[in-house]
Amino acid sequence: MLGRDGQEAADPHQLLADRGDLLVISGLGSSSYDVFDAGDHASNFYLWGAMGGAAM
Repeated sequence: MLGRDGQEAADPHQLLADRGDLLVISGLGSSSYDVFDAGDHASNFYLWGAMGGAAM
């Protein structure tokens, strides 16, 4: 997978494959879509419509 700048980007499926009990907090837009697409999990916390909430 390549990012917008043409550099290789991390694959969310690989990053979250062996997550164990890791809590994943996603921000707006594509990060939330990527986390959900990698597999919904009880430890996923999606911040839909909470602009800036992941940085608090």
